[in-house]
Amino acid sequence: MQSRIFTLFGLICFSLFLSFCAKDEEPIEIEESPFFDFFNENLLNIDTVESAADAWEYGFGFTPLKNGKITKFGIKLPAKGDFSVTLWDLSGPTPVVMLTKEVNSSQMHENALADIPEIALEEGVNYGITVRSNAFYRITKPGNGKFIFPKIIGNIRIDAFREIVNNTGLATFPTMTNDTRVAPCVNVIFIAD
Repeated sequence: MQSRIFTLFGLICFSLFLSFCAKDEEPIEIEESPFFDFFNENLLNIDTVESAADAWEYGFGFTPLKNGKITKFGIKLPAKGDFSVTLWDLSGPTPVVMLTKEVNSSQMHENALADIPEIALEEGVNYGITVRSNAFYRITKPGNGKFIFPKIIGNIRIDAFREIVNNTGLATFPTMTNDTRVAPCVNVIFIAD
């Protein structure tokens, strides 16, 4: 009888120990950076433009598949300097700027990240991310094959690549889509809830 009491007491203590340990664990936040994934596709032609005659505003329309937050903006360009990155809310009749931030590219051809105040994104809502620059990587498929949109990468559905000439110096969300070439030079760090 006494051994059963000790066994029962031991099981209760062990259960309490496990429940306290489980409460101390924080959920693991997985950082997703979906837009640079285009660089990983097979059989691509990459045209590097270090300085075009015009400035372009280009990037992606996208939709989160889960609620989450953006914590950083990123760029990868064949140029050095400060480049304007803009996050857009595309859920209404006209695009609305959520945040614009200058991101510094101190090394050509390298990823550059800039912290931003966390911005909550809602599942199923349309957003956009663009960079304004006269430098870019233009990626095409052999034979002018098309990139298939929407493209799902992790918890982000990329709806389209968008571009427009923008020499105004003001952020403008591009109206023109392009599925035969993309310039994946702008990115976000997205963390799903």
